[in-house]
Amino acid sequence: MRDFHKNISNLLSLVLIVLGAIITIRTLFGGADGFALGFLLGPLFVAAGIGRIYINKKLTRGGER
Repeated sequence: MRDFHKNISNLLSLVLIVLGAIITIRTLFGGADGFALGFLLGPLFVAAGIGRIYINKKLTRGGER
């Protein structure tokens, strides 16, 4: 069951990273100026996905999970 949870968590993390990249690219090519909301939210989604993967790997490597 723990492997299932870890795999689903990693999958959702990858979805966050992809969504963040799509938001940023869409904002960039959509003709938005430098203060568009997509330039803030996109990288935050990517950072959240990377952070989830990092924490998940750190917890499983440390034996706490």
